[in-house]
Formats: sequence, structure tokens, C-alpha cells
Amino acid sequence: MSCTTRKIIFEVVNIDLKVISKEKITECLKKLELCFNQLMDKLTIVLKNIKIYAYKNTLIVHDEYMVSHDLENILKAFNLNVKQLQGVKGNAYAINSEVFELLNFFKGEKIFDYENPKNDIINQLNFESKFKDLQVKNIINNIKEKGFITVEGKQKITEEYFDNDLRSTTKGEIISDRKAIEDKTNDFMNQVKNEILASNESLFHGTKQIIVSRAKSMGYTVGEVKKKDKVELVLVRID
Repeated sequence: MSCTTRKIIFEVVNIDLKVISKEKITECLKKLELCFNQLMDKLTIVLKNIKIYAYKNTLIVHDEYMVSHDLENILKAFNLNVKQLQGVKGNAYAINSEVFELLNFFKGEKIFDYENPKNDIINQLNFESKFKDLQVKNIINNIKEKGFITVEGKQKITEEYFDNDLRSTTKGEIISDRKAIEDKTNDFMNQVKNEILASNESLFHGTKQIIVSRAKSMGYTVGEVKKKDKVELVLVRID
């Protein structure tokens, strides 16, 4: 007597995903490096004659003789995360920013070339990074290296037999975390884009604060004059 039977199996399959392009990652990295370099160029103006150290993605500036006026306000005007450190002569601050964290996230290497501070300073550092998702980091690294990532999925396969002879095979939809991975990666890249925009805006406010502080020390105040889509800063003598 003849009979028809069905056999259902679930097979593990590999899926190559191009969530984002290598070119987009390279573009983001270049923009982050530009933000970083512009910020450091501005900070160099106010950090002359000040000791600078670094630990991981945090800068430590030690104004031992308090030669930089209004240093804390200037640092905060650049929208940096600033923490005043205790137990040191003069003023000392730990400085961290999203740009520092993201640059390290993308490059996977240290971004500062300064010596480490002493342990009593290191023990006071407690900045928490927003960018530490290992899954996203692995995605970025794989795309940088190969141009894609590989994820596992499961596929339902139905085999139909007639008297033990395979007559047909039907493959179902592949079930995987593809959508969740794509959403997480795109959300991260949008966050990077927003941080770059915020950094560019903060660069103006920080630069303005440098000018305001220096003008004040010379007996001037600073005003703003709007000309179409530009803002010009003008010095006004305080009588």
C-alpha cells in the first residue's frame, strides 16, 4: 500500500548583510576626526602652560598655577563633560566628550598621546560611555574589514515523500534577527550624525566663550551682530 509522508526540519543558514556601507563608516570617521581636531585646536589656545594627561578617552588638565582664567566655563561652553578633581594644587579638571568616545569606538585605539595621571587622579574618573554596545562594535568592525556581516537564521524545510522516495522540497522563510540588527545599527549611525552636528554647534559657543573671557580681561565686552545667516562678534569697550 502506497503512502505519502512529510518530514519537517529546521536548517541553520548564514545570511550576509550589508547593513551600512564601508564608505559611510569612512565618511563618519572623517567627520569625527575633523570635529576632534577642530576642538583640540581651540583647546590648545586655553591650555598653554597647563599640564595635560590622559587616561583612556579622558583628558586631565592641571592648571597648577591658575594661569588660565575662566577655564571651567570655557570647557563647558564646548559642551564637554567636565569634572573638577580634588586633592591637587590649583585647578584640575577631567574632560570627556561624546566625540572622544565615538572616535575611539570607530578606530578601536587610543586617541590621546599623553602620559597617564597618578592613581589618585585615575580613581576620581567615573565618566560612563554611552557607546559600548559590543554587538554594534562588532558590526562596525566587520563591515570595515569585509564590507558585510554574517548572521545566523533558521529556515523551515518541508520534504514530501511517496513510498520513501523524495518527491518535493519546500523551503520556507528564513527567520533571523536581521531586522533588529539593521534597526540597531541605523539608530546608532543616526546618533553619530546628531553628535557630529552638536559638536559643530558647540565649537561656535566654545570659541565665543574664549573670546568673551579674553575680552573681559582686557576691559571689553562682546556683542553679537547678525548679518543674514551669519553672526559676527564685536568688541565693545567698557567705560
